[in-house]
Amino acid sequence: MLSPSHCLTVLVAPDLTNPAADADLAARLHQILGAFDGMEVLVVAPCPLPASPTAALAEVARGPRVRFATPTGPWSGAAAHRTGLRIAVESGFRSVATLEADHPTRFLRDLVDGTLDHDLVIGSRFVPGGASTVGSPVHRWLARAGNAIARVLLRLPTHDWTSGMRCYRCDLVAALEPLDDGATQGVQLVETCWRAQRLGYRVGETPVLHGGRRTPAFDGRDARLTVGRVLRAAVRRVARPAPIER
Repeated sequence: MLSPSHCLTVLVAPDLTNPAADADLAARLHQILGAFDGMEVLVVAPCPLPASPTAALAEVARGPRVRFATPTGPWSGAAAHRTGLRIAVESGFRSVATLEADHPTRFLRDLVDGTLDHDLVIGSRFVPGGASTVGSPVHRWLARAGNAIARVLLRLPTHDWTSGMRCYRCDLVAALEPLDDGATQGVQLVETCWRAQRLGYRVGETPVLHGGRRTPAFDGRDARLTVGRVLRAAVRRVARPAPIER
């Protein structure tokens, strides 16, 4: 089992001005800090912690294992993930887990421990034992079909290319730099997974159940860009089929 103190958990929180969202964030922070002795949590949000946060959030934010950061430039989920990954590398952590504010925290242990044998562990909705109730049935079908198409076109075994519930070894993150600062979230998730496997790093999946978010994470534009990225990667695979070994 990996020592939690070697891993930084990045929690993406798109809203620190809503009391209900603050209370939920505080509960998730308590869950992580209570379950993982020594683990630090980085909350990445569009703005710094408000001067007058809710009492629950203010209490947990005073602890030495919680810190806050904001991305440079416009806010997006992709920018938040990049900020967290870079801070983890710069701070000298062994690994970094990424969660959205509504992702269930009970799967974090499987993600973190998975990096003992893998360089990237993805919390997968599409492996046996995994599932999602996010969005409409049509959206869930499209998500499953899109990921299956990516698996076929790229000829790589990953089932869930667009899950943001992940844990990276920091040496992999360093190898993936420079990350594209203009990428959308879907494109970035596909790109990091594809490049990791092309570079010869070990990518694994662990089943997760996700049912928190009321609306899908990706909009139509992000979905179109992600499909385009998969197609370009497939063309590059044909043109240069052999993976680049480390």
